[in-house]
Amino acid sequence: MAEIMDLMGLSDEEVLALISILARYQWVEFKHRLIESDVLERDGCPQIIIDKLRVHYDEALDDLLAKFDGTTTISEILDNLPYDRNAIWFLINKLVDVGCLKSSSSS
Repeated sequence: MAEIMDLMGLSDEEVLALISILARYQWVEFKHRLIESDVLERDGCPQIIIDKLRVHYDEALDDLLAKFDGTTTISEILDNLPYDRNAIWFLINKLVDVGCLKSSSSS
């Protein structure tokens, strides 16, 4: 982040002020970065989104969604699926972005 700020040629205060304005008017969204100890659960995901994702991810999508019960960590889920960890991480983040998964209140 510091490198980006240096390249912009603005002071730290100016960059923070700009970011604050963007956040205030909801022109930028800051998301919680997922970590392996996070616990997620399924959220009311519209079937049309599931169908669209299923075209690309086939049974991996169903296998993954079935694991999110609100009590199992992402790490445990990754350890119990026979797919590439990086690919599953990508899919988990995509599912959070489209609203199919959310942080569990018990995490």
